[in-house]
Amino acid sequence: MKVDHSIISKLLGIKAEGSKKPHSRSDLENVIYFKSHIVLESGGLKSLPKHEIIDINKAAIIYRKALLEIKEKKSGNSEAIEEIDYAIEELEEIATSKIGKDYGIDFYEINEIIKEYSDAKISTGAKAIEYILENFDIQKEANNVTENIRKISKSLESQKAVQTKIQKRKKLYKRLEVLNAFIRSGQDLKSLLIYNLPVIPADLRPLIQIDGGRHSTTDVNELYRRIIIRNDRLKK
Repeated sequence: MKVDHSIISKLLGIKAEGSKKPHSRSDLENVIYFKSHIVLESGGLKSLPKHEIIDINKAAIIYRKALLEIKEKKSGNSEAIEEIDYAIEELEEIATSKIGKDYGIDFYEINEIIKEYSDAKISTGAKAIEYILENFDIQKEANNVTENIRKISKSLESQKAVQTKIQKRKKLYKRLEVLNAFIRSGQDLKSLLIYNLPVIPADLRPLIQIDGGRHSTTDVNELYRRIIIRNDRLKK
């Protein structure tokens, strides 16, 4: 993901339901690195549009709206209302506290409550991307992109070239190239994910001393370092 031309980002072109603007590469990167969560299924909740990315800055507002909407739907279930009211009260308390402002809220606990009392599904990390890849209709998406390119090209014929439209078409062409490459190859989209990471012997990824007493390391060492740090954070 740490490249300017992320294949996963181009392939999926994820955007929230009802939005015309796709999520940026950095937005998707935040999901993969557990910094943000993404709505995989809205479950009919207007407050949780499918593929909406919930980042730390707007999480409390989004979750509060979702809990209130679920509460309204569960008006005849006193047990559910009691638990949802408690969750809302706790959410408001944490969100306005110093800890909440510095570190954010507990995504996972609220995700479980939403999952229990609705059909909505929210997740994070590689598991979220895996779910999206499993349910991604690549041929349908390629057809949609082709149609969008055709519409932009037609609009440019009837008026002076608009730079923003030209740039948009250029991006769509690049995305279509990725989509068609996967269609032609028949490659499983989940092959983009690493399930088993081999540990290469240290002798094959040495630290090399360069001028000025500095050291140069391989990309593999950097990958291992990031994974170790991320795993340690998740354990905490």
